[in-house]
Amino acid sequence: MYLSAGETAKAAEMYLSAGETARAAEIMAENGWVEMLVDVGRKADKADHQTLSLCAQHLRQLKARTYAIELYRLIYFIKEDGCVAVRSRALRRG
Repeated sequence: MYLSAGETAKAAEMYLSAGETARAAEIMAENGWVEMLVDVGRKADKADHQTLSLCAQHLRQLKARTYAIELYRLIYFIKEDGCVAVRSRALRRG
């Protein structure tokens, strides 16, 4: 069954609303919707490394490297913040 671009965009939005971010991101990537992928990545919970990584991977494949780097940096900074928090707790204990 063939869907129009508008219907496909609505399907992606429905998947997002239902919490099926991975499927929505797949639809967006298949259609080359860089702006939508960036929006999903920026709105994602910053602790949700899976969603951030998936959006960044799709953006990289779509040659939107600047946006992909933005999301990869978020993942890196969050991991670094976690390491700093763990280190500071260990220092306070010890």
